[in-house]
Amino acid sequence: MHFGFRKRVWRSVSVVVTSILFCTTVRAQSTEAPPTSHFRKVVLEDQVTDAMALDVAVDGRVFWIERQGPIRVWDPDTKRSHLAGSLPSLMIIEDGALGIALDPDFLENGWLYVYYAPATGGPNRLSRFTYQDDQVDLASEKVLLEVPVQRNYCCHSAGQVLFDSDGLLWLSTGDNTHNVDPRGAPLNEEPGFEFGDAQRSAANTNDLRGKILRIRPLPDGTYEIPEGNLFPPGTPKTRPEIYTMGHRNPWRFSVDPKTGWLFWGDVGLGSPADPERGPNGWEEFNVAKGPGFYGWPYFAGPNEAYRDYDYATETSGAAFDPARPINDSPNNTGVRELPPAQPALIWYFYSQSEEFPELGTGGMSAAAGPVYRRPETAGPYALPAYYEGTFLAFEWMRNWIKAIRLDDVGNIVKIEDFLPGMEFSRPTDIQIGPDGALYVIEWGTDFWGSNPDAKIVRIEYHGTEGEWAQAAPEEQDDPAAGALSFEPPLDGGFFEYGQPISYALSGEGEAEIHVYTGHDTHMHPVEKRSDRKGMVTVDREDHMHHPDLHLWDRFVVLEARSGKHATRVKLHPRRFDAEFTTERTAARRSLGGHPAGKGYAETAIIALEGENGQWAAYDPVNLAGIHSLTFRVKPLAQSTIELRLDGEDGKLLGTVVLDSVSASAIKPVEPPQKKLFNEIFDQAMAHESAYVPDPSVYEGWYEVTVPVQDPGGKHSLYLVFRGEDGKALAQVDWIHFNSAGVIGSNGRQTR
Repeated sequence: MHFGFRKRVWRSVSVVVTSILFCTTVRAQSTEAPPTSHFRKVVLEDQVTDAMALDVAVDGRVFWIERQGPIRVWDPDTKRSHLAGSLPSLMIIEDGALGIALDPDFLENGWLYVYYAPATGGPNRLSRFTYQDDQVDLASEKVLLEVPVQRNYCCHSAGQVLFDSDGLLWLSTGDNTHNVDPRGAPLNEEPGFEFGDAQRSAANTNDLRGKILRIRPLPDGTYEIPEGNLFPPGTPKTRPEIYTMGHRNPWRFSVDPKTGWLFWGDVGLGSPADPERGPNGWEEFNVAKGPGFYGWPYFAGPNEAYRDYDYATETSGAAFDPARPINDSPNNTGVRELPPAQPALIWYFYSQSEEFPELGTGGMSAAAGPVYRRPETAGPYALPAYYEGTFLAFEWMRNWIKAIRLDDVGNIVKIEDFLPGMEFSRPTDIQIGPDGALYVIEWGTDFWGSNPDAKIVRIEYHGTEGEWAQAAPEEQDDPAAGALSFEPPLDGGFFEYGQPISYALSGEGEAEIHVYTGHDTHMHPVEKRSDRKGMVTVDREDHMHHPDLHLWDRFVVLEARSGKHATRVKLHPRRFDAEFTTERTAARRSLGGHPAGKGYAETAIIALEGENGQWAAYDPVNLAGIHSLTFRVKPLAQSTIELRLDGEDGKLLGTVVLDSVSASAIKPVEPPQKKLFNEIFDQAMAHESAYVPDPSVYEGWYEVTVPVQDPGGKHSLYLVFRGEDGKALAQVDWIHFNSAGVIGSNGRQTR
């Protein structure tokens, strides 16, 4: 399988380089951080969609997994990426393809490990696959471990996979619990509300959820339990795979290769303190020097206790005791008396922390990067000695990485910015490569993903070469390549599925044309071509998991690349769902939820809902060839929706009047679509209770058409709700852009 040769060459080179470096640069640790100007961020790949986790092989290849299942590989020799395989994954709520790790002997055996939700439903899997001839052999799957989950109610999947320096495989899992009541911890023991009781998962010694697990994989695709986990094998009502428990969503963790300490971030409840229920829902960074119980859902932050709560009578009980936590939930299948709860290393909230002011303010999503230890195979761009032994913590919501120093017993010595001034757009995974450089996934700007600014980057240290005046070779522009542009099609224009879209590309030099189709916020490649002029046809079914379920939330992107020059145009279907906005102050509502009225699972209708002055924006939109817009709306009060350009107070294009709609315009969702929805949902959720949508969500909808005139050029289209203050005015399901023929044979929009 040709795994060994590359490893031998890499190790020979790295030993020479490492020897030179240690002779010339490694010295006593400096007391001041090297300036950011001594580091460079090199973009390895900027065409990624919802990348979740990465790992770096000894020979420098970078493997990453994307949430819908693609596994991609960047090659340092070609400086290009390729698709190595795609796991059929069920991307519901927070599940999907979540974690990837290469075997310590990957170059010899080709084994890689993935944690994902199989498209067939059922438990999440930790599986081993074989990578051979630049492809992942999906038929080689060996399922090591299964984690039963419920997918009817949100949230918390975690899912990181990594190997430590002893060859042990670690996996994090979330509590898979929905917070029914945001005032306090999810402790709902009422029959039928098990999904709202984290005692059944995170605090259950006999359940794999809300845990960090540790196993030793065996060559035959099974595993054994290493010594030192929380419960020895054979202990009644326990799972021996558990190393730590009492976690809400430990989605990123690391293991210090020198001390063996476990570090992780845990996403907190985020609710403010309530004397009847408990403390702030603290965000946490944690360290474990051995196995233990870390509190959730009974304690948060510095072991501050929640109070027991009876949901049937809505009365609070006594506060839980961290020295002797008791799990007496009827949903608990494990032991009743739990180990003493351990406090967090760092805890913080939305406002500035008194204890840890260095963390700033804002949204919260704590994640643990690695503890930096210079690897034996370190190359010329490895981090300097200043960072040796430093824990790199990062914040997905606040876009920072912090360097945290601990003393020999685990007390915090210092918290400082890592590379101040260098921007990180929602760091999602950080790993130390065998070369000692940092490899980072940047999710990109938008919370929901499929971001054009998402990328895989490497952080390189360049000693004292100072500010960089020119790009590295891999970043230099092709001098023969000029600016690129499409003419046609028009950015923000409209298309018809199954009809040809003409394109013509201007600019010099060789170029690649990439065609993508998307739904919701997810984008997938359709084809790649090299001709600068031609036609592409996109069918409705391209890369759609359920082509008849979400019929109108699609888009098409054409992108041209030449050297480091790139341009893209985004095209909309004539009908698309109104809730998929660029920006909004209006709400996104799931209608027809579960019988319990809780959760964020798939639903019959997802609509935009607005109050007076609230708005929704769509960008880019080019109305060439469009003569009117039709809205599917549900009036909730006498109101109007204004159509404006480039701002909530921009030029008025037209008005949707909702107090004089003709009764003959009522058009309910057809019963076959309702039936199809139920069939698809039940199939995906076969291991859970059936979903029964509320029939009222299909009633009271109108179609209203408003004429518009093309203002010329590309704009943002704003929908602004107007009416009485303090009440929901209307819901909007979809928008249809009307024309006789949206895109003609010349690629231009026509009437």
